[in-house]
Amino acid sequence: MSIEAPDRGKLYTNPRVMVLALDAMLIMLGFGIVAPSMSYYLIALEGGLTQPPGPGYIVPGDVVASFSVILGVMMAAFMATRTLLARYWGGVSDDKGRKPIILIGLSGYILLLVFFGLAQNWIHLLLIRGFQGVVSAMVWPTAEAALMDIVGKKRRAEGLGL
Repeated sequence: MSIEAPDRGKLYTNPRVMVLALDAMLIMLGFGIVAPSMSYYLIALEGGLTQPPGPGYIVPGDVVASFSVILGVMMAAFMATRTLLARYWGGVSDDKGRKPIILIGLSGYILLLVFFGLAQNWIHLLLIRGFQGVVSAMVWPTAEAALMDIVGKKRRAEGLGL
């Protein structure tokens, strides 16, 4: 179902293209916006933060070292589940349709962000990050496939550049 966008300027004003670009941006933002504060959040959950982080506050080195491996595993859980399942969800979206997979993925991602704020320990955070990778794999490749359906063969590079 390829719908060719007629001229160069129309691609950026096509509402369907912009919605798909926004979907992809939200997933990227959900991964990236959490990353800088995740170390403080993890340390605070496990009782290693003696005061709220702010200007001039430095977390002691031994505390940072004890949580750096856990933090790395949490980040890897997201990327591993996303990488392993992106191809699967792409195939499911070919069979079941793009819109339902994107909507389920975005809804799941929003729900998991709420759970992220309610986590009680690092194991909860690890599980949530893994499931965020799963729902991210539902949205990102499916949104890109839907975008390719909309822009047509001649404008794929431009569409992916959004």
